[in-house]
Amino acid sequence: MAVVLSIMTAMASAGMGVPDTGMRSLLRAGDEILCVGDSITAQGVYGGYLQQAVDTAYPGQQIRVVNLGVNGMTAPGGVESLRGYLKDHTPTVVTVMFGVNDTGWSSNDAEQKAKNYETALKAYITLAQEKQFHLIFLRETGFSHTAKADVWVAGVNVMLDQLLVVQDRVGREADVPVIDVHNAYLKALNAAWAKDPRYELTPDVVHPTQPGHAAMAAEIMRAFGVGLPLAVGEQRGPVRVGKSPRVTMQALDAVGVSAANKNSGNAVLEVNVTNLTGERINGELSCMLAGKKSTKKVKLAAYAHQLVSFNIDLADMKERWTVLPGYVTFTTKDSFDADEALFFCSSVIPAARQTAIPADFQLEVLDQKSTLPCPVKDLVVSRQGDALTVSFTWMGAKRIPAQAGFKNRYGKIIDTPLDLLSRDGQPCDAVELFFDTRGILELGRFTSDVDSNPAGITRIGIYHELQGDKLVAAMQALPTTPVGSIQPLIVVGNRYTLTVALPPAQLIGFSATVSARETFGTSGNFYRLTGRPNVVLEPMSYMLLGTNQPQKFYRIGY
Repeated sequence: MAVVLSIMTAMASAGMGVPDTGMRSLLRAGDEILCVGDSITAQGVYGGYLQQAVDTAYPGQQIRVVNLGVNGMTAPGGVESLRGYLKDHTPTVVTVMFGVNDTGWSSNDAEQKAKNYETALKAYITLAQEKQFHLIFLRETGFSHTAKADVWVAGVNVMLDQLLVVQDRVGREADVPVIDVHNAYLKALNAAWAKDPRYELTPDVVHPTQPGHAAMAAEIMRAFGVGLPLAVGEQRGPVRVGKSPRVTMQALDAVGVSAANKNSGNAVLEVNVTNLTGERINGELSCMLAGKKSTKKVKLAAYAHQLVSFNIDLADMKERWTVLPGYVTFTTKDSFDADEALFFCSSVIPAARQTAIPADFQLEVLDQKSTLPCPVKDLVVSRQGDALTVSFTWMGAKRIPAQAGFKNRYGKIIDTPLDLLSRDGQPCDAVELFFDTRGILELGRFTSDVDSNPAGITRIGIYHELQGDKLVAAMQALPTTPVGSIQPLIVVGNRYTLTVALPPAQLIGFSATVSARETFGTSGNFYRLTGRPNVVLEPMSYMLLGTNQPQKFYRIGY
């Protein structure tokens, strides 16, 4: 693959060396970076990306990123949470990101909400002065749901914008840096919408998926100067809160399938460095991705450009799927800038014959509401041409049957046994199967007009219904499922087998969920075949099934 990042600079001529003063990171060895926030922070994704970046840039320097995000938290509540944490810990850098919940998810009472928000921000400043930590505000991401916002989304974003204006002012008055992850997120969102206006970075309107978190993390990394030498002593490098107009980076999309063998599964990241000045520039171009850092010297004549390539060893991508910021920096003696190119890679598992789901694909509990173990075991997938057969063992002496006429989380009455338009688990015992047969250019994208089923996903629910005093297995599919594509469900003892004829596809994305209930309703557990916590049901987390040898699917960009 070839990915081009255009970096345009108007920097003065400079040597390769980085001096001891001026060009230092905000960070120093032994820092504890505490991330205070709401559920967006609690997801642990942007913080995880930041941890990986500092580990890569500064190995062995004992810099820790600690998550203090709490679901549903507001800025005032976060103050109390931080106070409690400070009783036993001494973080050196604290980031604070609130705003979404402080809107009250409405545009009402704007003046009072702004006052409460300002009071809370000033309380963080007081704590920072008392405890002597470096305080940084983050402008929170916001609400979005496809490129055409509805009235509610537009209204609540106006409320959030008012809070962010308050945050900017309070930060400016108290000399507290404010990192604009909000606009970094919007930039990524607009890039995604340019590919498809249905692209979702927040399928549930507020919580970003991995691509959104990657954009957020990269902006924090750039502002921290990750990649520059660590600060020494008490003097830290500056927080780079302004994007220099002298440097821009633009990534071109790339997508494909590569061999998964060592030294034969390389992808190429190409960076086009352009000098817009009339003077010679000497600098260093670095790329950090998946725990590795590569740096190359760049010497540019006046108004010249140079294409620099970095090899990405896909075989080193050990996770079954990963979404990361490809973090690229350009450094001269007196200038530093950075940006990110979204990187997505997934293992492709051959399924031309019966393939037991590997251990790291096992169904994991996401919604722990009881001690029930997962009742589904021995999940096996096989592919014969364009037909996919899924079989599994469904244990359980007592099964909770489905029934129509229940309410979903929005209070809507569902007149079918299952609610296949919901992200959430079913109110009965159910196994849901998901198949993504979109073309390779769209595979793995979350593009949807609703928050559950991207267009092109076939979704089938298997459940039991009560007929007299007997439980009988049944199926339900989305209305968009092609007629005749689902063969009759076969049940032999506790073994369930379903074969689905799917549209022709080089790769098929597959996932499954299990709802294990104690009674009809919400009492029980919910499992997903994601292999990772804090991941909504998104196609990028699906297992990819091919027909040949193991491969790697990759994408740069949206």
